This record gives sequence, C-alpha cells and structure tokens, in this order.
Amino acid sequence: MPGIEHAQMDLIVALFQGSAAAGFNHDLMDPDHKTPNQRALACAIALSWARQSNGQPPPMTKATAVAQTNSLFADMASFGHQTVGLPHGCEEGAPDPHSELWLGAMATILRESLLQNIPDLSNSAIGYFADHVAMIRPFWTELGERIPCARAKPVPGQPLLPNWTVDSIAFANILGKPTAGLPHAVSRALPILLACNSGFPGTFDAIATASNSTTLKLAVPIRLWTNGDGSFTAAFAAEQFASVQLFEPCAWLSVDPSGTIRQAAKDLSDFTPPNGNPVIVGDSTPVADPVPIHGPGTVPTPAGLPALAAQVRSLLLPHKQAALKEEAAEDIENGKLAAALPLVQSFGIGDNQPQAVTWKSIIATLQGALG
Repeated sequence: MPGIEHAQMDLIVALFQGSAAAGFNHDLMDPDHKTPNQRALACAIALSWARQSNGQPPPMTKATAVAQTNSLFADMASFGHQTVGLPHGCEEGAPDPHSELWLGAMATILRESLLQNIPDLSNSAIGYFADHVAMIRPFWTELGERIPCARAKPVPGQPLLPNWTVDSIAFANILGKPTAGLPHAVSRALPILLACNSGFPGTFDAIATASNSTTLKLAVPIRLWTNGDGSFTAAFAAEQFASVQLFEPCAWLSVDPSGTIRQAAKDLSDFTPPNGNPVIVGDSTPVADPVPIHGPGTVPTPAGLPALAAQVRSLLLPHKQAALKEEAAEDIENGKLAAALPLVQSFGIGDNQPQAVTWKSIIATLQGALG
C-alpha cells in the first residue's frame, strides 16, 4: 500500500513514547495487502496498541495481535528472512531508508513481547535479530554493512550506491562493537532497540549467542568471494534471483578493503564471477569447500579479520565447543591471532568432512600471519 509505512513509523514512535492518540486508521495495524515491511509495522503497532489502548478505538485484542505476528514469523520461516512470499515479495538486506522501517517494526515486536511476557513471541523476535546479525556478519566492513539486497532505490542519473547506516549501528550495538567509525544518521528506531536491552538486560547477549548457531535462510542466497586484503565481491544466486520477486534489487556489488563500494548493479546481466568457489550465505546449509578467505602464508589485514572470524563461526562443532568457537572468533576480530590459533587447531574436524577445507584454510592463514 503506497506510502502507508510513513504513517506507520510515526505511530510506532508515538507508541514507544506513550503518546499515541486513539482514533487512528485501523488499516495501520492490519497486515493484509501490505509489503513485507508494512506488514511487520502493522504487527508491531497491533501488539503495542493492544497493550496501551485500554479499550479505546480502534479495537485490537492481544490474541489477535499475537496471532498475526506469529503468522509473520511463520511466513519468514517458510520463505526466508525479511520475505513473506508472493505477491508481496522479498526485502532481504534492505538498506536505508527501509532498514529504519524494519528496525522500528522488529524492535517494537521484541520489546512488546518482553513487556507483555509472551515467551514464544520473544523467542521468535530474538531469532529474527539473530538471523539478521548472521546475515550481516559476513558482509561487515569498517564502514558497516555491504550486501546484495532488495529495496536499493536508485537515484536517477547516479550510480547505484545503497547504504545501511541504521542496520550497521544496530549490528554494532548488539555485538558491542565500536560505532565511532560508522556513518551516522538520525534513527528513530534505534532507541526502541536499545530499550529492549536496557529494560531487559541480556537481550543483546541472547541475540549474539543465537546468531552463532542459527541456520540462516534467505529467499535468494548470496555468493561471496573474499580477498586477503578484506575486499570482496558478492552476488545473488542466479537461479533464485530470476524466480523471486525482489523490490528494487542491488544484485551484486564489489567493495574495497575499507568497505567503499567500487561497483554495484541492479541485475546480473553484466556480472562476471571472480575465479574460485564462493562461500554461499543463506541457503540453510553449512559452507562447503569455499575458497580460503586468505591464502596460506598471507597476513589478514584488520579489515579482513571480521571475514576470517565469520569463517570460524561457520564451522559446525559439537555443542560443548560452541563457547570455544566463539572465543576463537572474537580473538580473531580483536587481532589476537596467537590466542586464536590453538583454539582453532583444537576443533578436531575430520579430514572426511567437507568443512575440513575451511578449517585447514583458517589454520594456515593464522600460521602465516604469525610467521
């Protein structure tokens, strides 16, 4: 429904501030006939209004609000992250300004599920953010997120250059990363997300922990080729890209070691895949036989460390080694390669496992960096 998301976001902010007035249009919280972000916003408004309305119009019961929000999560589980199926399409990885709309909606759903003590719903909301963190992590740069996406609205006469200011700040806050070097924008949604953790301490820790073991499903998986200097090229998988309805896509992009976009395009017609086998992100299966992020004997630069840590997190280990894997990944992100090496070596992945290629590549990279 054209333009309704702006009124929805205004109402989200008013509900968060406790200043929403009765008598608004019921359609703002009706999920039918809406794009994915509009539907998420409608569910968030319904949950918050059901708690705050005290019988004022328009009517909304907690049971109805919970049911339609559960339906949203069920559709994303079926079709993919930020995707609700035809005819409403896919908005995975949406950049600004739609990242603000998604954050406002999903942070409100998380906060309301915690305030109203709805465990099943809060678990689903934490799962959403865990998937979002898992989606962003492989495409993280010192300038923030850079990912093939939907909703990359082009500016006429200018190169396609999407930005993820809001999502990047949210990602950094959830994982406790510094935000000083990230591009900043005024976000009305970020205070709602921060209130989830301040009001319910440990929420961000729960999201971060869940993100390390979640099975990310994207309607259109992404191929990722990463270089030793931290630069990378990423592109949507061609078969799914041709069959899934994506609003205003950025089908592929290439970034330099700092995260500055070198090239980006709305389709795959002029895309030439780099040499080597890419890592596949978002196909609900473990990464198998990827090209090493850093060749043996090369030294990862600071910009490349998050990608190397993402490779560590992609390894499938027994539950008892989950904390060990995360410790190794965090050591790599913080440049503590000497501490990370023996941890990674202790994983004990068998030579017959497909992920052994990834594991041995990471060890070789760490050994090469340490001389």
